[in-house]
Amino acid sequence: MVVVTPRSRSRGWSLLALVVAGAALASLVACDIPHETRSARGGGRVLIAPGVGLARAKVHVERLDRYGLNGHKPGDVSASLGVLVTDEQGYFEPAHDITIMGIHRFRVTGGTYRDPISGELIQRDERAELRALYRFAFLEDKSTTILVTPVHTLIDARFRQQLTEHTDPVAAYDGAYRTLNAHFGDLDWRTVVPADVSQPAISPTEEYRAAFVLGGLMVLAENMRDAAGASPQAAPITTAIDALAKDLSEGRLDGNDDNNLTAGSGLEVGECPPPVAGCTAQPGACQLGACRPACSLYTNTLRTALAQATAAYIGTRAYPSRWNRTGIGSEDARPFLEALGRNPDPDLFGSACLETVDRMPPLIGWTSPTEAQAFVKGDLVVAISASDDSGDSCRAYFPDHPDEDGDSTNCVARFTLKTSQLADGPVEVLAAAVDRAGNERRVRRTLEIDNLAPVVAIDEAGYYRDARAWWTATPSPSLRGTLAESNPKSMAVQVAGQDVLVTVTGASWVAALPEGTATAEGTQVVVRAEDLAGNVTSTAITVRLDDAPPSFAALPTTVRDERSDEIGFVGVTPTHTHSGPPVTLGGLGCPDVYKHGYLLDEAPPPYGGEIGARNPLQWSFQLDDVGAGVDPMQTYMRVRTSGPSGSILLDWAPVAGADQGAGARRFDISLFRAGAVPIPGLGTYEGPIEIDLRGRDRFGHEVTGTRCWTHHPLAAPLHFSAGHVPGVGGSPAHPLSLNAHGLSNGRIQDLSSLLLNDNATGASTAEVIVSNGTAEPVYLQVTLTAPAAINASRRFSVVHDLISSETVDESCDGAPWICAAVPAPVTVAESFPGTSALFEPRFYQADASGIPVSLVTPCADPGCFNSGMVRTYRVDPRTLAGQIPRYVITSWLRSAQILRPRNAAYPLGVPDSEFVQNDHLYTGVQSDVSYCSATIGRGIPRVTYCTVRSYYKRRQSLDNASLSALAATSIRAELSVGGGMPGPFGSAVNRLFQLLSYSDSE
Repeated sequence: MVVVTPRSRSRGWSLLALVVAGAALASLVACDIPHETRSARGGGRVLIAPGVGLARAKVHVERLDRYGLNGHKPGDVSASLGVLVTDEQGYFEPAHDITIMGIHRFRVTGGTYRDPISGELIQRDERAELRALYRFAFLEDKSTTILVTPVHTLIDARFRQQLTEHTDPVAAYDGAYRTLNAHFGDLDWRTVVPADVSQPAISPTEEYRAAFVLGGLMVLAENMRDAAGASPQAAPITTAIDALAKDLSEGRLDGNDDNNLTAGSGLEVGECPPPVAGCTAQPGACQLGACRPACSLYTNTLRTALAQATAAYIGTRAYPSRWNRTGIGSEDARPFLEALGRNPDPDLFGSACLETVDRMPPLIGWTSPTEAQAFVKGDLVVAISASDDSGDSCRAYFPDHPDEDGDSTNCVARFTLKTSQLADGPVEVLAAAVDRAGNERRVRRTLEIDNLAPVVAIDEAGYYRDARAWWTATPSPSLRGTLAESNPKSMAVQVAGQDVLVTVTGASWVAALPEGTATAEGTQVVVRAEDLAGNVTSTAITVRLDDAPPSFAALPTTVRDERSDEIGFVGVTPTHTHSGPPVTLGGLGCPDVYKHGYLLDEAPPPYGGEIGARNPLQWSFQLDDVGAGVDPMQTYMRVRTSGPSGSILLDWAPVAGADQGAGARRFDISLFRAGAVPIPGLGTYEGPIEIDLRGRDRFGHEVTGTRCWTHHPLAAPLHFSAGHVPGVGGSPAHPLSLNAHGLSNGRIQDLSSLLLNDNATGASTAEVIVSNGTAEPVYLQVTLTAPAAINASRRFSVVHDLISSETVDESCDGAPWICAAVPAPVTVAESFPGTSALFEPRFYQADASGIPVSLVTPCADPGCFNSGMVRTYRVDPRTLAGQIPRYVITSWLRSAQILRPRNAAYPLGVPDSEFVQNDHLYTGVQSDVSYCSATIGRGIPRVTYCTVRSYYKRRQSLDNASLSALAATSIRAELSVGGGMPGPFGSAVNRLFQLLSYSDSE
């Protein structure tokens, strides 16, 4: 709830505008008085008891007719001049419609006040009225004397009674004030202002007597409703005043029954019990009230009963009532009280005897807790103070508790209520007081025990809370939460010691904090709740402003250049020792980073690996936020190729960091080709790559930082070994090796079809065995550097072997070749230095021994380059089952026509072939020829005739041949990373080879 402090008021009252010019007089003076001055001034207050104003009441201002004009009777209401409303202290503002002097009534309805005797808050019935009469002379200023009290209500009632005896309202007005002024303290109630009885005083002057009369009426009303068993709300003071006013307006103050004791015969307050059965007054004594309850009005109600009630309100010097703090005791006011109690005015009281019997029980006031304090906690001292019209001869006590004040016979009593030993909730306390005459009053009071402090929760929505502060992104945030309290009293929020408006709705509260509350340095906000028992919960928080994004910093990290790795092989499986120079990442620029692709995975490779520490591609960043800190769930990284047309290698992916305290967070990021956050492009892309880190603070303020490196992926190392050389080290020959062929019967393949003919298939002259011991595919680019020229030599023979002969007779005249004889065997040896030969690279799958098995076609993937002396091949990865792919790179001699067994002197046609002759296998050309093996001359002139023709197998075949390089030749094997697309070739292996010669003569 919100506590609203009433606005302060001075003793001076606000003015009620009154114009009081009489019609006749106004006609005489209107020309002499300016129009704006023709108003009387008046201000007012509705006062229930000393210091107790009537709040939020309606004040009806009415003018009374004096002369009975316009159909009115004298004293009737002739005009309503407006309705005013009192403030929290009972004051009302001026009215502006009074234009004629005369008698005006101020009639008050509704309103609330706190009963000073019972302590209860009373809501008056709109039908109950308080009234006051005031007569205004011409231009009279009543700015401090308009007062409406219970006494004025009785004066109004007397005025109405007097109108039945006087036709002049002014005479009735004067008579009513004169009679009741004399009774109620011998005061002029048209002008007296009741004093403040909470302040010390010296003597009972008029102002204090007026206050004591009002207090006595409150006590009298308390006694009446107590006798009727009514609550303060059911029978407030206006109930008693209404009954007394009725009595006054209809005759003497005799209860309207001429003091008849019959039940219900007169005026009563509340549900008054009947007279005591069988009660009779003592003979010879004036005991009109002996057998009737105090709630039944009779002659001495406003005499003896009021005097005793007023004395009880004042108390004595020794035991003052708790309402009277003036220091004046009832003994000091004895003349005033006796005049009040012994007033013999026959107009008011007739000839009824004056009682002196004490029928007023002591008045009980709660000194602790006060009447306004209904909720209690802890060890509570419950104390009462009784005051009685008879002085200090009363005894206060608690029937259910021993008196702890040290004197059980005095007018005060107290005991300690240990509420902590009781359950929260209502507890009833019975207090009692008895005077010397035996009049006893018992008062029951219910206290609400509440030892639980309010539970205040502050909603963190819109804030981030840490050990330093409640952070907000708004300079003027709202604070809201819940209040769990059954008996709330107040809810307050203070900013830097100043209260701000709090709105409470049900169990929720909200406070809009002033502009600029949230600063970077922080402002203390205190949330305080108090319940009606005084339990207080106070929570202080510091509100700080966070309106800036975090800052970005790249921390230096190192990665080693793997081009200088020490690579060893276990069998064909590579191992790495990262011994290359370190490369620092995190600074400006794009440093070159060379990394083997198969070592870029988060998990070590299944085959091969690193000896010692790994070499991750690691970055470290830090985001610092001077406010609420970096949001641990809102940091992302992205990896992309550089440039405006760069492609995304990894789109924004969340990254976790480590809290560094003070709002900072560090992010150590290792980039992997495969793993929890895979970036496949790291295995294939070469060039500048950027890594972006985007982070937000807890309020969404964003920062993005970027760093760069130039990425160079390296292929997995392949194992290279020397190829097979027949007859060397026990290596077997195989069909593709040039040295596996010869001119002996042990040769494997027709040498002529390999080298000599135009369509020769060729043969391997040098080999390198390639093994992939990793689980990575590798693109292998083979570049053959053939010798610019070779030295070639060969020896061939021309021989004729006789097959058969026959006798012939052939004339050689004109055809000398018919008689030609078989040539003698010829052996021709020639050398050809610096001649050229046709070479090309070829790639074969090999078996487990490294022997070529099947030709591998160059790859046709995008990026694979193939030309006459350059080929690109895909080397398959090692399978998880352990099978190791092996390949053979060959230098392929496609044709060596220079070795054909012929020259210009001995030309032969092609093709060459292999043939058997005389049980020998030859390479060359075999043909059937015939020659004349015998001749004879005849005739004259003499003619030569061939007489024997022999048939021969002619062979022209190689005896031996050799090829040797004039310069070093090489096969360069360049490796590129795998992954579908051939990439840059990152390493090279050179193998020198020498063309081997062979010799196989007959």
